[in-house]
Amino acid sequence: MQKSIMINRYKIFFYVLFTFLLTFISGTIFFSQQLNEALPKGLLIVLKVIFIPGIIAPFFIAMLMKYFENRWEGVKDLLRLFINKKTSFYWYILAFALPLVVHLGASLIDTLRGQPFGQPFAYADQSLIFTALQIFFLAGIAEELGWRGYLQPLLQKRMGSAPLSIIIGLIVAIWHLPLFLQGNDIHSGNSFVQFILLMIAVAFIYTWLMDNTQSVLVLALFHTSHDIASINFSQADYLSCTIIYAFIAIIIVSVCGLKRFKISRFGNTIETVSEI
Repeated sequence: MQKSIMINRYKIFFYVLFTFLLTFISGTIFFSQQLNEALPKGLLIVLKVIFIPGIIAPFFIAMLMKYFENRWEGVKDLLRLFINKKTSFYWYILAFALPLVVHLGASLIDTLRGQPFGQPFAYADQSLIFTALQIFFLAGIAEELGWRGYLQPLLQKRMGSAPLSIIIGLIVAIWHLPLFLQGNDIHSGNSFVQFILLMIAVAFIYTWLMDNTQSVLVLALFHTSHDIASINFSQADYLSCTIIYAFIAIIIVSVCGLKRFKISRFGNTIETVSEI
C-alpha cells in the first residue's frame, strides 16, 4: 500500500524513469554491435524477446502505470484518447499538411543559406508506404499515447501548456539520445543541441493539437508526416525547421496564451481532461 501511494504521488517521475530505462536497455541490446558480438546467441535472442516492449516504451510504460493506478479501467481510459469522434476533420488535414509546409519552407531557407535545393520526395518509392506505416504505429501512436496521452494531462494539472511543452520537448529529445550514439543512424550525423531545440519548438505544436482535439490519432498523423518530410526533404536541417516551428509556437502562445492552447475557432474544440 505504501509503495502504491508513493508511485501515485510521483507518477511523473516514475513514468519518465521507467520509460528511459526500458528504452536505453533495449536500445543497447538491439543496436550495440559490441554487445551483440560478446553475448551468446541464445541469450541474445532471449534478451531481445524480453525487451521488445522497449520499441514502444512510452506507450508500454503508460499502460503499466494506468493499470497500476486503476487496473483495466485505467488502461481503457488511456486507449480512449486514441481517437475523438468530436474532432473536426480539419485538424487531421492540418496535422498532415503542416509538417510538409514547414520542411518545404526549411528547404527554401537552406537554399538562401547557399545549400543546394534537392528534389522534394527524392526518396519516395514503393517502400515509402511501408515506412510511413511503420512510423505511424511505432513512433506516432506508440510515442504520443505515452507523451501526450499520459504525461501531458499529468503535467497540465501542475502547469500551463507553454511550460509543459518545454518539459516534454526536453524529455523527448533526451529519450532519443541513443540514436545519436549510433554511427549508422540518420540522427548520428546531426547536432544533438539543435535536435533539443527542434523538439522543444515542435512540442508546442503537439500540445496545441492535443489541447484542441484530445485525439492521439491527430498527433500520430502529425508525427508521421513530420518524420516522412524529414526523410524526403533531407536538405532541411534542424536549424531551419526549428526556426519555422518556433515561429509557429510564438503565434500559438500569442493567440492562446500560456495556460491552455485552446482556440474557439477552426473546427470543434474539446475540453481538456483533468484526469485520465
